[in-house]
Amino acid sequence: MQLRAAFIIIGGAVSLVACSANDEPQPDQPRPTGEVAKAKSPATPVSNGGDAGDLGLENGVYDVVTGDGQCTTEPPLATVNTFDGKGFGTRNFGTCVFIWDRHEGRTYTGSQTCTDSQSKERVTEELAITVLGPTRYTRAGGGNATATYGRCTGVDESSYGL
Repeated sequence: MQLRAAFIIIGGAVSLVACSANDEPQPDQPRPTGEVAKAKSPATPVSNGGDAGDLGLENGVYDVVTGDGQCTTEPPLATVNTFDGKGFGTRNFGTCVFIWDRHEGRTYTGSQTCTDSQSKERVTEELAITVLGPTRYTRAGGGNATATYGRCTGVDESSYGL
């Protein structure tokens, strides 16, 4: 916007008056009604807050995906995760609740609180879960290396507390 200035002498005092070079309303004039500012949307939708049930994963027993992408019918306990729609349990932590506070694309970042199966102590860890499909996800954080998990079929899920 380009401004033009004019000096007006009134009763011995000099006043500076600014005038716009276009037809926009001046700050002291009412703006036309019906103007709505459009919010800019980010390139990747970001939303805040939710629980593990929002992830779109199937409940079940998950194991680290190996080179062939298959899960054995009896996966080793050291690498097993269970997903019950509330959180990602392990052999030491049966009851877990994952609450995400940031969601960008397919990645959900938040904290998970688990209860130790033996001592009943509660432990909270920060996690980032990237959902690769309804039966596959990548888990990062919690003091463990990043790993991709796939759902195991043919496993007696009741023996894992599901």
